Amino acid sequence: MIGLENQRRRGRNSRKANQDKHTVSLEKWAERLEPSDKILILACGALAKEISALIRLNGWSHLKTRYLPAVLHNTPEKITEQLRMVLQSSQTKFSKIFIGYADCGTGGKIDSLLDEFDVQRLPGAHC
Repeated sequence: MIGLENQRRRGRNSRKANQDKHTVSLEKWAERLEPSDKILILACGALAKEISALIRLNGWSHLKTRYLPAVLHNTPEKITEQLRMVLQSSQTKFSKIFIGYADCGTGGKIDSLLDEFDVQRLPGAHC
């Protein structure tokens, strides 16, 4: 039977033979889990337009952004909670994280969070 060797095989034996093609070595998984050389800017949505323009105009392709809703300024106590959630999920994915918030009415809670995660923020009382 000419040409049958190129046809797709089906069944249990075929799946076993192809299983190795789809497995990833532990070394490859470790590479995926290591922080990238990317820097995350976690900022207030009120600053999104300006930060995005600076990144685009300067060609800062190593910077990635994530913006929290600007409406959080109406409930400053929620800013710290939201920052904590994003910091926890992002700290292993980025080599450095910078916070694009000032204190923004949190009464120093953002600064306490920054100490916990060893990140920096914008200076001042308001962003």
